[in-house]
Amino acid sequence: MLKNVLLKSGFKEGKEYILTHTSSEGSIRNVIPYFYQHYTHVKERMLNKPFIEAYCKDYLMPQDVFLEYISKEYIKLNNQKVIDPFKILNPKDTFQLKEIKEEKIIKHFDSIEIIYEDFNYLIVSKPENVPVHSVGRYHKNTLLYILQNEYSKFNKSILPEGNLYPLHRLDRLTSGVLIIGKTKDATLEFQNHLKNKTIQKQYIAIVEGICEREGVFDINYPLIQIDPVLGIWKAIKEDNHHLAKHALTKCQVLKRDYEKNRSIILCQPITGRTHQIRAHLQSIGHKIIGDLNNTMESNDIIEMKEKAYNAWRYKLNLLNNFNYKDPKIIEKIIQDKILNNNIIIPKSLNLFSFRYNYKNISFECEITIPKWLENDWLEINNILKESELYHLCNKYN
Repeated sequence: MLKNVLLKSGFKEGKEYILTHTSSEGSIRNVIPYFYQHYTHVKERMLNKPFIEAYCKDYLMPQDVFLEYISKEYIKLNNQKVIDPFKILNPKDTFQLKEIKEEKIIKHFDSIEIIYEDFNYLIVSKPENVPVHSVGRYHKNTLLYILQNEYSKFNKSILPEGNLYPLHRLDRLTSGVLIIGKTKDATLEFQNHLKNKTIQKQYIAIVEGICEREGVFDINYPLIQIDPVLGIWKAIKEDNHHLAKHALTKCQVLKRDYEKNRSIILCQPITGRTHQIRAHLQSIGHKIIGDLNNTMESNDIIEMKEKAYNAWRYKLNLLNNFNYKDPKIIEKIIQDKILNNNIIIPKSLNLFSFRYNYKNISFECEITIPKWLENDWLEINNILKESELYHLCNKYN
């Protein structure tokens, strides 16, 4: 059994990754592009819509590119060539994509804090900007993949070589406590506790502006999803909105920094909605520093979509010049997009999942504190342990 130790990885550059933009702040971990055949079922939001319309909207692909992809059978429907791009999708449909996989970058890390470990559970401190599991343009740059390929092989007594089961959500941008099951029995036990609301979690957020609220206060605005593709959620003040989901977050201000015009707030989500804390704090006029998704203007969304369109056209150009799986495709992407590209370092979301209470045990990060919190941590840690919300944690079920 381990508790609050720093575990080194067996990372080696060259086979799957290239490190670039090395500085005093660290390095960027780039996944070497690879060929991948993607099989998936039609998503619920795509049902009863024309294939071309639903696919292009969900994957941000220009329709002219889609038509070329289906003509060359890079995209298939139900494992067959697409004859009618306007076919109405139904629940039994599946589609297949021959893809040149270009993963998004993450900040490189080669060690991780093991908060707690036993036969059933592995509790780690997840680095910021790293997704937990495969999603979208992340697969090899995910925490589970890295744990299994860079830690399990060298620490078999701690990490099983088989499956790891993430037991709760933790947003890609958020750092902190993540509980992983080693066995299916442990997974089922944890899910029962979640269902019975006997698990509590607390976050620390640094927000814009001075929050003048005193003591423990509630934010109980319901949430609606503004954009399912971009994952944008918003808190609203209309309880009767037909798409709204009940959400409740308890908060307490730990520090007011008048010099920097910011506040540090302890948050405990009672419900577990996607982006709940981010949306709730923004709803009271205190956006979390580094939170971009929930504050996107229309021009930002247009720019994001345009970048996605250009990426698809870039891939189509490669496929028009080389055969699928030609190694020259990978070489060109490395030169164009990794070695000769001005990569923008991902910004930090100032939201830290620092504590989980499970089975009457408190699991907290003690070694790895986010850089954006380091200068305040000693002061905040002392205030934190004296705060009302910290001690009431177990009472909110």
